[in-house]
Amino acid sequence: MHDTTFSRPLTFAPMRLRRQVLAALQCGMALSGIGAAYVRMRGVSGAVILMYHGITDREDENWIDPRFAVPVSVFERQMRFLARHRRVISLDELLSLIAAGSSPPPGTVVITFDDGYRGVFTKAAPILKRYNLPATLYLATGQVTRVEAQWIDTLYSLFNARSCDLLHLAEENLGPVNLADPGNARASYLALADRLLPASQGQREKILTEIAQQLRPLRAPPPLTLSWEEVRQLRRLFPGIEIGVHTRDHIDLTACEPQVAVEEVAASVADVRQALDLVPKHFSFPYGRSNSAARSAVIAANLSSAAVTDPAVLVDSDGDPYAMPRLSAPSSMALFPFYTSGAYPQASLEVFGRA
Repeated sequence: MHDTTFSRPLTFAPMRLRRQVLAALQCGMALSGIGAAYVRMRGVSGAVILMYHGITDREDENWIDPRFAVPVSVFERQMRFLARHRRVISLDELLSLIAAGSSPPPGTVVITFDDGYRGVFTKAAPILKRYNLPATLYLATGQVTRVEAQWIDTLYSLFNARSCDLLHLAEENLGPVNLADPGNARASYLALADRLLPASQGQREKILTEIAQQLRPLRAPPPLTLSWEEVRQLRRLFPGIEIGVHTRDHIDLTACEPQVAVEEVAASVADVRQALDLVPKHFSFPYGRSNSAARSAVIAANLSSAAVTDPAVLVDSDGDPYAMPRLSAPSSMALFPFYTSGAYPQASLEVFGRA
């Protein structure tokens, strides 16, 4: 019998033409050697910190928002490229260089993963071990304890596996909307994602429950998040992957009260200590968002570093350990050599006016 679960998968708008042109020009800078020449002439130094989320295959690609996923085949090619053409160091080594006032040479890369996707264990870790590459995994510890998918993937799964097309969320000022229309489905999904991002754990659960009741999904997703037992296995089998923290419930620390930020960070540290008998050293801000209260919460928890997302710059001797910028890893190989060469983003900004 034909499986109709994903007969109407959620789709996203293609990359805008201006962005396509910029990406093509950036690829050209790498292939032509202009990027490498820029690095040499400007004496560029500093490391790129790559940020990954889900690593997917055909089994789970319909359950994880593709904007936050890299196919395992692409990930393997990226890691092979790094092993052959770049210098990959651990986050600890990068921080030691910064503390010593040194800047790593261009082409230095640090690998990180956010959230605690199961695919890091089942798909990414064996590849990292094959190429002897270190990495840091930041866990949203409450979701690991509950073995609960990221809220964005729960929402994505509900839309993809829905058996009903009518959605009306009066309290969220959404609908009624007919999701049979792909444009309506995409717009509604993105609007709900914007609403859920700054929400509390309780607010998210309430909204997602109501959506599930209305859309009546035909199937539940497979396990997408690591359990603590799997994290313990990961540490035994792949000691090159260090465990960091990413709050307990993956909430936006800039959208909550300062005391909630303190509790979220401290709770994630306590969860790791209890489950793994380990004192974590590194933190990444959910959604890359930080402010003075969130930063203070991280320092109060005796963590050694914290990662953000903006601005996308290289990390050099002047780097702030509590505001370490990361670059979201591309979901293809096309831009990967340029992004990890040391030429990005400054060469792109100077030549094209955009990164």
